[in-house]
Amino acid sequence: MSGRGLTFDHLVAIALEAASTSTCRSQRGAVAFTGGELEGRELVAVGFNQKPAGDCDGSERCKATCRREAVHAEQALLLSGVDLAAGGRVEVLHVKAIGGKLVASGGPDCIECAKLLRFAGVIAVWLYHVDGWRWYPIEDFHRLSIAGEYSRHRSDRAALRELESETRIQNYGRER
Repeated sequence: MSGRGLTFDHLVAIALEAASTSTCRSQRGAVAFTGGELEGRELVAVGFNQKPAGDCDGSERCKATCRREAVHAEQALLLSGVDLAAGGRVEVLHVKAIGGKLVASGGPDCIECAKLLRFAGVIAVWLYHVDGWRWYPIEDFHRLSIAGEYSRHRSDRAALRELESETRIQNYGRER
């Protein structure tokens, strides 16, 4: 499915289909798109997380090194060769799937993806939380990813919660 006029639900379905392609235990998918409800959305790129060489074998080593070794869904869509800046105001929608079903992915916490998306000119990132979809302006996504990375190493998510409450994050709930 491509072209103008894609609904938000179509984009979610495309991202979930991409995530189902991943052989990683944590299946992630991402789509880059332009446009909005009024003018219609257009798909720009699709990506899913994957090991650079070979499939995840489910071993303890694979699980332990996945975050550092895998190409993340956002990175894969950037590596697809699409010039995101040429598409105008590009947003990215990220999904996490278990058994093909959408599940909450947590807050921004990957500085690698955040800095690459920001550098590529992406203006915002959508993440699904237990209370619905949230839209993060790229500057906030980047800042929260730095805090998430730091707090993950501290095993303390309090810093991330504090920053989230201070930021301009819009909670769209389920209605989008």
